[in-house]
Amino acid sequence: YVPCEFCSFTPLKKIFTRLGTGDKIEDNCSTFQCEMREIAYIEQSVSVPSLVIIDELGRGTSHSDGVAIAWAISEKLLALGAFTLFATHYHVLSNMAKLYPNVKNVHLECAVI
Repeated sequence: YVPCEFCSFTPLKKIFTRLGTGDKIEDNCSTFQCEMREIAYIEQSVSVPSLVIIDELGRGTSHSDGVAIAWAISEKLLALGAFTLFATHYHVLSNMAKLYPNVKNVHLECAVI
């Protein structure tokens, strides 16, 4: 429950998430491979209007590779037209807002009471 006076949102067909940094050792799947499998599924299955939530993509590889992968996947999701919430520690991704008018950087905080 979020108290508010007004709320407006677009009805969604599908919701996709990519969360966590674990591997699946029982499936012989590294963290990086699990990330790429999940993102590939999202990219193949997303439709408009869809919501995609991605948390810390690219953590299963080196910093420079992670930045490149996160940037490329962000551009792909932009091209697909999915509404995407992308949480990242890669500060360079905030530059996408300068290149794409439909990208907005936001900072979220929460307080534990």
